[in-house]
Amino acid sequence: MDQPRRLFNLFKSVSASCAPLDISIAEDGVYTYNTQTITGNAAVDQVIRTLPLPELGRLLRHIRDWNSTSKTSGIAQTVLHAILKLRRAEDVRAAFAATPNNTNTNVPSLGPDDDAVPSTTQNVVRAKDGLREVVEALIPYTERHLARTERMVQDSYVLDFLIGEMDGGVILDDDGMDVDC
Repeated sequence: MDQPRRLFNLFKSVSASCAPLDISIAEDGVYTYNTQTITGNAAVDQVIRTLPLPELGRLLRHIRDWNSTSKTSGIAQTVLHAILKLRRAEDVRAAFAATPNNTNTNVPSLGPDDDAVPSTTQNVVRAKDGLREVVEALIPYTERHLARTERMVQDSYVLDFLIGEMDGGVILDDDGMDVDC
């Protein structure tokens, strides 16, 4: 987990080695979708499901970093989807409290008698700030990637239309007149 590039490459190779969508057609013509795995490999899903909380927190921070670039955002979104499907919200929240060396320096001081406050209260404050930091970093990039994907889908419809028109055998010349091919 302390080698984010190797971890990313692992998720990338798992994603590349699986079929994008396993569809079966029954004898009666009904489509069924095999959705037994989210990441593309059931063993990887099981690792995410049983990942210790400190490691889960590290993985979410790596996902935040991967999501900031369009080149790596697809894998980040896939792994994030797997975490959100396979883990409970309480686990995600607890992952930030359990993360050792929580390096958030923006934690507000609890007062002059910080030692009088139980350490669990300090951990809860740090956990909320750590989780908030990750979520606030994920949201704008995710929205940007979604908008880019929607534009690509719209562009693909335009291309499909243009190809369909070209296949019809009618091409317009420079004067706007129909020319048969």
